[in-house]
Amino acid sequence: MGGCSGIFIPEVQPRADFFMFSKLGDNNGLIFILDASGKLTEKLGGAFYISADQRYLFSSYDSDQAGLTVYDLEKKRILYSFDLDFHIDEWYYQDGKYFAIVPSEKTLYSKIKIATYDLESNQMIASMSDRNYPQIEHKLKLYNQYKSQECNCGK
Repeated sequence: MGGCSGIFIPEVQPRADFFMFSKLGDNNGLIFILDASGKLTEKLGGAFYISADQRYLFSSYDSDQAGLTVYDLEKKRILYSFDLDFHIDEWYYQDGKYFAIVPSEKTLYSKIKIATYDLESNQMIASMSDRNYPQIEHKLKLYNQYKSQECNCGK
């Protein structure tokens, strides 16, 4: 997976009681979460999304492999950190569910594949959805995104 490498810190931290940053490159992206007590959590990840209520962090593995880390910022614990059978992108919270788009899936024009994170079972559940279902106003805020064409890292 070509792209940028290094440590990337958001211009503005999502929460005052945490310091979050990403390590990208070497086909082994990581997310680092430092809480106010000084405890550092390191898991597979990279760029990350924060829920609108600032409770959950979702970080997709920046690698050729697919994976996801979900961190509960209120309880200060990892909820999920596993490899996936598919890559994910663009997190949303809509109709009471957190879900991500599964890119590059060969589907009918009117359908897309999404992966929903189930908070009750701590599982990712893939399903087909109407292409117009994800609404832009429900997209979660993205931190530490980079664009590999110009290596516009950390923007």
